[in-house]
Amino acid sequence: QRSEWDEAAKLYGEALELQHVKFGTEHEDIASTLNTLGLIHDQKGDTCLSLQYLQDALLMRRNVLGDDHLDVSATLTYIGTIFYRKNMLKVAMDLFKESLRIRRSALGRDHRDVAFTLYNIALVHQQRGCYEEAIECYTETLRVEKLVLGDGHRDVSMTLYKLGE
Repeated sequence: QRSEWDEAAKLYGEALELQHVKFGTEHEDIASTLNTLGLIHDQKGDTCLSLQYLQDALLMRRNVLGDDHLDVSATLTYIGTIFYRKNMLKVAMDLFKESLRIRRSALGRDHRDVAFTLYNIALVHQQRGCYEEAIECYTETLRVEKLVLGDGHRDVSMTLYKLGE
């Protein structure tokens, strides 16, 4: 599978070169390709390169799309997830909270992406030992998931499991 990720990285790298020729230095398509390269390198296990691509994508998305765009939120979440895995919980929390602010503003309180971000925030609280805050976030996650996905959805069962831990 690693060779498939290597091939994907190569092809997206070539696409990035062509996009630079066509669009110049900053364009939302370039930001999207940078973001995808970050995700590919994360899958390959190259966290350092992944973060570099994702941070470049974040900066470009902010410049091109504005700070409150949902694509900015998505990149913040990807970066936050990497920092969470690296146990850099304060950085991860700050990124997840900014993502949540954007998503709630753009999508409202009852959206699956809002629930996903709340779940990530709950994970950080739980990892920090802040169990009351984690329970609050898991409970709100569960409310939204049941509303938009239904009681029988896999995400609902995962959130119930986390609440029971």
